[in-house]
Amino acid sequence: MSPETLGYAFALTAAAAWGFVVIAVRAARAPGALGVAVSMPAGLAVLVPLALVLRGAHPDLGVLWSRAGLLVAASGLLQFPVATTCYYEAIRSADVSTIAPLKEVKVVFTVLLVAALGLEAVGAIHAAACAVSVLGALILIGRSQRADAGRAGAARESGDVPQPNPLPEGEGDGMEGGGGGEEAQAPGPDDRARLRRGVLMALGAAAGWAVGDVLMGQAVRDVDAVLATPAALAVGLVAYYAWMAARGRLRAALSLPRRERLLFAAHGVVSFGLGYGALFASMQYIGVARPAIVTNAWPLIAALVGFVLYRERLTVRKCVGGGLLIASVYLAMLP
Repeated sequence: MSPETLGYAFALTAAAAWGFVVIAVRAARAPGALGVAVSMPAGLAVLVPLALVLRGAHPDLGVLWSRAGLLVAASGLLQFPVATTCYYEAIRSADVSTIAPLKEVKVVFTVLLVAALGLEAVGAIHAAACAVSVLGALILIGRSQRADAGRAGAARESGDVPQPNPLPEGEGDGMEGGGGGEEAQAPGPDDRARLRRGVLMALGAAAGWAVGDVLMGQAVRDVDAVLATPAALAVGLVAYYAWMAARGRLRAALSLPRRERLLFAAHGVVSFGLGYGALFASMQYIGVARPAIVTNAWPLIAALVGFVLYRERLTVRKCVGGGLLIASVYLAMLP
């Protein structure tokens, strides 16, 4: 297998991991912002032994004290506590169906950064792949504004979506809207302010993930991804725990019910362990821009999971969005 083929295989593995992990996320009832505190150490529990097995019992940790190590640490800070926190805060401020599509801006930010900094050659084909990828994801996961307003109004009426105050222990974060059939109220000044805050936080999350990817792409030139991934996640874990402790929510995160801990642990193994490990490994072979485009196909995997496991309807919109994502992956793989 050629290095380029191996890189694409790793990128597709990451996309599959992030698509399948919706099973654990959908089953969980606890706030994702709390569950991540369980997911991160679960991912480390897989990545650290893997690093020891693949690099020997005494891996060369000295490289982490170099410039490449600083890039790994900076990427870990941006990828995990900063971007993750921004995303969950965005969800708390606006509807998930409004915020989730904004995640797709990450691939645009990534490709633009790589091209602007002259780190990789980004041709017209890859620019087209980026555009097709974003369009496909938006079509696949997008919803009408009317449906959004109805679900948001119903959820707020039923109390399933918290207001932007800090969450009490045990409450959800609005990842799944509640209720149905309730008539939405007209948005007021507070709703518009929350929406603006949510959009800004979501764009901040996309920027954090994009810059983190670019930094990691530079780091893995000198640090093997097998070592860089757990190092970045460890830095992110420490920073995230410090942030949670400062907000007085660490105890709530560490005292989740057993079922929730198991679900978020599974999320951590698949998303943080397999997903990020495969993404960073792909960067060693095919750079940063192409993995960003290929992994953006994860909504297609998630849609297939919903169709097979949850008997969700396979609509024309989903077929069009999925077809565009497949086309974007094909374009990204062209020389």
